[in-house]
Amino acid sequence: MTFSGIPIGWALALAAGAAVALVLLHRLRVRPRELRVVTVLFWAHAAERTRARTLFERFRHPLTYALLATICILPCLAAARPAWSGDPKDRLYEVVVVDAGMAMHGAEDRWNAATTAALHEAERLAGHDRLAVIVADPWPRVIQSFTDPKPLLKRKLAGVVPSNRPADRTGAMRLAEALLRGREHGQAVWIGDPDDAVMNASGAPWRGVPVPGPKQNAGIVCMTFEPAAGDPLRGLLRVRVGSWGPAGRDVTLRVDRGGGAPLLDETRSLSPGDVTDFIVPDLPADGDALIARLGPADERPADGTATFRVPLRTPIRVCGGDAVAGSLRAAIAADPSVQWSEDGCTVEVRIGDGPAVIGGTPVSGGDHDFENAVCGSGRGIVPTPETQVLLRAGESALVASVKGAPPQLLISDALWGGGSDVSARPALAVMLVQTLRTLAGWDNDPVTVPSDRAVEDPLWAQGDAVMTMPGSRTASAVGPAMAESPKGEVRRSWWPSLTAALLGMAFVAFLVEAALHARGRIP
Repeated sequence: MTFSGIPIGWALALAAGAAVALVLLHRLRVRPRELRVVTVLFWAHAAERTRARTLFERFRHPLTYALLATICILPCLAAARPAWSGDPKDRLYEVVVVDAGMAMHGAEDRWNAATTAALHEAERLAGHDRLAVIVADPWPRVIQSFTDPKPLLKRKLAGVVPSNRPADRTGAMRLAEALLRGREHGQAVWIGDPDDAVMNASGAPWRGVPVPGPKQNAGIVCMTFEPAAGDPLRGLLRVRVGSWGPAGRDVTLRVDRGGGAPLLDETRSLSPGDVTDFIVPDLPADGDALIARLGPADERPADGTATFRVPLRTPIRVCGGDAVAGSLRAAIAADPSVQWSEDGCTVEVRIGDGPAVIGGTPVSGGDHDFENAVCGSGRGIVPTPETQVLLRAGESALVASVKGAPPQLLISDALWGGGSDVSARPALAVMLVQTLRTLAGWDNDPVTVPSDRAVEDPLWAQGDAVMTMPGSRTASAVGPAMAESPKGEVRRSWWPSLTAALLGMAFVAFLVEAALHARGRIP
């Protein structure tokens, strides 16, 4: 026997407490009321019976106690929700697989319909049947096992968020087959877009529950600018496109500059739930706006257009004169985006003229690795409120940046002074180049604009006065109202569960006690 409610120990403790409380109530002395009477001649017998009722005498009404104890004990045992551990011959094992991949991402109406259908599958099963639920996303997993209480399913489904990547439907199918292996009566239920390939490939009986949704939809998932490894002034544009619906389709992506010059016009075939990347190679980082349009038009056109602005990255012209050591100049100039110049500089490099720095002092510098590095002798930097110190030697500043017109990179000549080994560290060249890019207004990371946060996109009108951003969650939910989730035949057993039987017995005991009390058979 198994218990899925409160622990059986707690239930037995409550039942024992109720029984003891009733014993104490039945054995307490009854105090009669004091009344003035003409004579006590006829009260002698009654007074004798009252005196006989002491705390340690036998029960006067054992039948009343038995009925009341039964009424109290049976609900306590029912609270533990006992169930027979043996398998009934007609027990059904059902595995529900809910599609939580790209087909459900961004479509709250479809996902709500899918979870409602899963909860309905749990309700339609008989009390002795078993249910397991699998979430089919890129990493299929069991969120409800056969031994978990069914009322917990609603809370578990509420914690699932559909993925923006295609679901691993084949993996979910194999997981369902593993759960049903060796079960005499078992079936699997697929909740999502109709997928004959999944259900027909399974060795277990399958039943599909389609979730109403758009017949065809393709959308731009995101746009990304990825700088080239050898030339950070150029890169490629990656436009990720996904497709949803009951059947495959051909999609055409056109990418134009804001001024109208075409950059890409390509057509590909996509299956339902697929994603593909369209590439615009060798694109200059010139800050221009790009417009991506996806065709042909479908039932949800809002996610078929997006505007993206390429980052503005011009060459960094550095003015520093001859005061900068040649090794340091070579390390900075190794970055293809840096050019040493005498005039029209983007960033000015200046040598510190502050207090002396003692050679051999350990160096520390934020997130960069300068472990066991020491500086040489030289002049430090005098920090100001506008100065951001990046590298230190004790209390002295070795590298700092100042934003202005033009911005300045301040460097102490103690970096390459006698006894210094910090100038030979690759971390120093990396830190200086990153600082130059920051002062020049660069962002060194790839730039990604998700479709739900499109930059400078206009608003589209959807229906009657509904304004949405392209590809937003609101736009993805625009469309015909969702139909009610499909209902299946409810499987019920004529034999009540053990919990229901205990509650029914308690109710019968209550009726018997009330009837006997009304007829005067018990007090």
